[in-house]
Amino acid sequence: MTFWIPFEEIRKKILTISFFVTFSGIFLSLYGFIEAAEHFHVVEIKQKNIMFFMGMVIAAFLLNLLHNIILIRKLKIISLQEKIQEVEKSLSRLRISVNNIKNEGNYYKLIYISWILKNEYEKSRFKDIAGEDSKIYSISAQRPINYIISIIQGIMNRLSSHDVFMTISNLQFWEHITEDKTFLEANITAVKENGVKIDRIVLLDKRVLFLPNSEKEKANLRSTVAALRDFYLLHKEAFTDKLLWQFYVSDNYDFDNEKPVPYAIITNTQNGNTDCMFMHPVTTQGGDGLQMNLRFGRKMSEINISSYKVKFDTLKTRQLLSIEQVYSRLFDANGEWNI
Repeated sequence: MTFWIPFEEIRKKILTISFFVTFSGIFLSLYGFIEAAEHFHVVEIKQKNIMFFMGMVIAAFLLNLLHNIILIRKLKIISLQEKIQEVEKSLSRLRISVNNIKNEGNYYKLIYISWILKNEYEKSRFKDIAGEDSKIYSISAQRPINYIISIIQGIMNRLSSHDVFMTISNLQFWEHITEDKTFLEANITAVKENGVKIDRIVLLDKRVLFLPNSEKEKANLRSTVAALRDFYLLHKEAFTDKLLWQFYVSDNYDFDNEKPVPYAIITNTQNGNTDCMFMHPVTTQGGDGLQMNLRFGRKMSEINISSYKVKFDTLKTRQLLSIEQVYSRLFDANGEWNI
């Protein structure tokens, strides 16, 4: 066992009044002890010169130093024990919370808590930096939109063949997605490997297509659709009835794009299971951040999302375009739009 000396803490202590007061007390106690020992003839000191008093000062200083080292070590141990107890209490509360969710039996809440626990566990591990056992924690600092996407992806990765992922989104959402293909790849994995059904509707504003002063919006539309089409061509075989990715050019975009768009509804087609989940990213107060609102229920009416499912179903009856159709109309010289 190594003897740890808190040099930095001791250096700070030496410069305090409390250290001087303790030193004075030890010095006077030592002096009093020696005087008493002399009085009762236990020891005999022939001459109390400058060397005697210097020795007393050094002895008092060293005893005070030892006292402070022991005190600091004791406080450190107590503080560590308190932190350990705090962690154990947090883990105990977490176990109770997980057991409550387990007893509740909500399928999607269990999926969500599974992602949360794995995500936080990964953060709590030391990471190997540059191939070295450096014992450095590495925690990714994501942009709000990227964290929102990671939540959606984390849930999607845990869905199975009985799950249906229905979503309405807009071009602004996909402008962020096309920067990093990880989320796009997760869609393919969910469909091909896990058998999830994904049904997407992406809203396009018809005004962007035809208004003369919307050149910036048109450029964003072209680049986003081009990126999505490139991805589509790489994974064309996955785009079956299990992966529907359709666009709706809205004449009434402000209405169709009203909150809570973008949102996702997840349902389960297994017999007797009516569990559902709702995901909706919202802007935080002040407008400088995002948060993900989640709802879990036994049925849609229980969590007030029936109207959002009706909206999705209504849009499904409209004239929807595939990625290829949108791309063709944007870039083909003979296309209907050719903006």
